[in-house]
Amino acid sequence: MKRGQIAHITLSEVKNEAGDLTDPTKLTLEIEQPSGEVTVFTWPEDAEIKHPSTGNFSYNLNLAESGIWEARWFGTGAVQVAETVQYEVEPDAFEGPNGALVTLTEARTYLGVGESDKPTGPFLRQVILGLSARIVQHTGRTYLNPNAEDASSARQFLFDPAERVLRIDDCRDIETVEVSATPQDDKSWDAVETELWVAEPLGKEVVDRLRFLQAPELPATGAGWSALGLHASIGTAGGEQTLWPHQVRTELSTRVGVQVAAKWGYGPTCNDVPANAKLALLMWLQNIHKRDKAFFSDQAKVWAKMGMPEDVRELLDGEGSLEPGVLAV
Repeated sequence: MKRGQIAHITLSEVKNEAGDLTDPTKLTLEIEQPSGEVTVFTWPEDAEIKHPSTGNFSYNLNLAESGIWEARWFGTGAVQVAETVQYEVEPDAFEGPNGALVTLTEARTYLGVGESDKPTGPFLRQVILGLSARIVQHTGRTYLNPNAEDASSARQFLFDPAERVLRIDDCRDIETVEVSATPQDDKSWDAVETELWVAEPLGKEVVDRLRFLQAPELPATGAGWSALGLHASIGTAGGEQTLWPHQVRTELSTRVGVQVAAKWGYGPTCNDVPANAKLALLMWLQNIHKRDKAFFSDQAKVWAKMGMPEDVRELLDGEGSLEPGVLAV
């Protein structure tokens, strides 16, 4: 089943020893989530358990989490009953920095195979995760937010003010930008006013660079900052910019840190991954699928030794600016 679907759990035709439909004096329903958390409902106290007729009960369960759900009915009193049912919810995204860039459903659709066909779900998931990790390594992009519920977090980067542009991981909704000449000191970070930097590419939801506009006003301390101010002020006044002393450049490059708080990646699920990255993975997967031994061999790591196909590489290198979107396959 898919995450977010409603499972209609039923306990039907409960009968006594004489074969007559009978209601238990007390009925308990335990719902165990994949995380291990257990929620308990009882009838007739809890209205969540529906009772359409004698001996029949039901409950609508929102499968909001991937993994194995278990529902357990226990009836006591007028009649004894015990039934258990399980639901397996397929993950549509894999958490973590090396998460899967496509879902199992997208992969099966592209390959033209069903759920009962080979490759099996666990093995196909393993291959998808491996290829996703290699695409992330090749592109250097951050596609998925590793934080639960797409939460923001802070990441630190080294900054060379001589360049005035800092490359950061792909992110959205930047909350704060801070700088420090001593980044190892947690109390040394000072906020940079939003007027002093812009996120690029301009006008895009997902950005990967910060451009500092007024370097001399960056709230940081340390050797070389006065020279940075002189260099920038002469340049903005229309005069010829001064040369950077090698010592100043070295001190600035090695001592200045930038801390950015934002939502990382293009989003929290596979649906947010750029179309070119999704298509590249599916094309690579299809390339492997054509080599039957890679999918039917007992050695699950055969696929890991295969190099990236040239058409996959060209798609990743040549169309890195494609917008995120759900790939139609």
